[in-house]
Amino acid sequence: MFKDAFSSGFASAQNSFAGMKDALSTLNENQSMNRLAADLAMAAGLTEPFRRGLSAALDVPSQLAGAFESSMKNIQAITGLSSAEINTLGNELTAIGGGVAAGPLAVASAYTDVAGGITNVTAQMPVLQNAVALAEAGQADLGVATNGLVKIMNSYGFSVSNAATEAERIAEINGRAAWASDVLTQAVGMGVGSMNEFVTAMAPVSGMAASVGIGFDEVGSNMAYITSTIGSASEAGTMVSSLITALLKPNKYLTEILQSVGISSGSAMLSQYGLAESASILTRAVGGNQDALTQALGRQEAMKAAVQLSSGAYADFAAQFGSTMQGITAAAQAIQVEAYESKVGRLNAATDALKIQIGDDINAIKGFFVDMGAGFLTHVVSPIMSSPVGGVFQGLAAGAGLAAQSVLSLGSGALNTATQLVVMTATMQNAGGFSKLFRSSIGGIHSGLGLLATPLKVAGMQLAAFSASVKSVGFGQTLLSGIKGFGSGIAGLGRAIIGALPKMGAWIASTWAAAAAHIAAFWPVYAVIGGVALLALGATLLVKKWDAVSSFFVNLWNKVTGAFSAALNWIKNLLAGVSNKVLVVISVFMPFIGIPALIIKNWGAVSAFFVKFWTGITSNKGLGIIAVFLPFIGIPALIIKNWGAVSAFFVKFWTGITS
Repeated sequence: MFKDAFSSGFASAQNSFAGMKDALSTLNENQSMNRLAADLAMAAGLTEPFRRGLSAALDVPSQLAGAFESSMKNIQAITGLSSAEINTLGNELTAIGGGVAAGPLAVASAYTDVAGGITNVTAQMPVLQNAVALAEAGQADLGVATNGLVKIMNSYGFSVSNAATEAERIAEINGRAAWASDVLTQAVGMGVGSMNEFVTAMAPVSGMAASVGIGFDEVGSNMAYITSTIGSASEAGTMVSSLITALLKPNKYLTEILQSVGISSGSAMLSQYGLAESASILTRAVGGNQDALTQALGRQEAMKAAVQLSSGAYADFAAQFGSTMQGITAAAQAIQVEAYESKVGRLNAATDALKIQIGDDINAIKGFFVDMGAGFLTHVVSPIMSSPVGGVFQGLAAGAGLAAQSVLSLGSGALNTATQLVVMTATMQNAGGFSKLFRSSIGGIHSGLGLLATPLKVAGMQLAAFSASVKSVGFGQTLLSGIKGFGSGIAGLGRAIIGALPKMGAWIASTWAAAAAHIAAFWPVYAVIGGVALLALGATLLVKKWDAVSSFFVNLWNKVTGAFSAALNWIKNLLAGVSNKVLVVISVFMPFIGIPALIIKNWGAVSAFFVKFWTGITSNKGLGIIAVFLPFIGIPALIIKNWGAVSAFFVKFWTGITS
């Protein structure tokens, strides 16, 4: 009884599970698309750091080269050098900067200061080279060293030479710059303070000292001694300047003292004796009285300088200062470059020099596209947008921008878009599997309902058997008949409901399958019918308005061709300013841009080559060579080219034969 009741439900369930298995196998067939989507997502994540790293690797040389080029443009603006000359100078500065710890950018910036401060072009490079040596010898800032040396060279006229030849002028100026550098290096070595402090303090004093004939070496020994006894380099500069100023503008007390020693003026005194000896004369004249000396000089700083420079210890200091000064900058530089930090600085400088060279090519290529973009906007987009079709282009651009906002993302964005497309494709391919799964699920419901009907069937059979067993009893028979009738009614109702539900499930499944099949089969037809209707409507409107439309497009064409004529001229001018080297590199990576650009830029040479090539090919010699290897082309070509001679030969031959 149970076997009979359950067999149909089990059979239906088995069919449903078989359908589910088939649906799952269909879904599994498309797992490759899902795996591809996962691989693309992983690739996007893996390539993003590489893209950022590559971008940074290209950005650093580009930025270095851009900064270096800006300095060179400043130099060109100051000096008026030609583009070829500034390129040569740039290569020279890159080579110098690549060999010193300061680096190419600092060297280019220093040369800008030299070019701005020294008008004699011959003196500019010697001053720069000595400034580099001075900075390295004293571990100083190259900009500070350069500015100080430029002021000193100008103050003493060291940047001008009247030598006969250029080589002699360079050698003379280089010697003066090296001597001034030695004074500064010696002052740092024998005084107390850094190179930056001494250069900053001594450069302003040099102008005043040079005007009264005080040598720069004496300024160096004066300030070095004062820093070794009572003050810093800045304070020493103030003291020396105050003493010189007091002597150049003497008050009445100082004038009386000068007259008492037989000197006409303070400037004459400085010119004849120098600063230290002048201080000694004044100190002896007042008997070493510092109050009297202060009254004569007017300031405490001047008095302190006079006292220090008039001491006996200064004379020995100054003698040693001058005797050991020669070549001290080069010696100090040789020592400093052996330091680890200097070696690291030189390595970085050499690396920066290489990056600048690479960056020049990167920026040349980037500059081409920047110029192309800016020119395209100016010479192509603006004229078109100003034309009658401008509004149309605006609408198209807006719509295209909204539609392609995510698709046009670069780098990993493109891979992410591909991932999304692959997932969408897999979902579409899985639609059939999902449909099968849905139908199988409906079948499963049908099977479940059939299984649920089994207990009711069994109960009905048991009630019938029980009714038969008590049929002979009067009251019991009557009661059981009523129960039996009620049970039969309930059983019939249950059977009707249970029997209807599977049919309803089957109907839903069949209806869904039919609808899905209908939609899948006929939606392209509906789309085509709609498109044809739209085309028919558009064609009807176009025929009715043809005169107005044709007139509009004639006027539009004239204006648009004018805009594109200006654009073509812009393209020719753009390419004229780009080197063939840059276009060749672009051709390697972007041949659809670089190769046409190369052809346009070099059209004269290209066309001349093909004209010459064609002339050679179509000569008798060229056609004879072709006839050897390609007789079916060369021999007819030779006959056609020389038909006059050939026909004359055969006429003469025929005449001879027929005579």
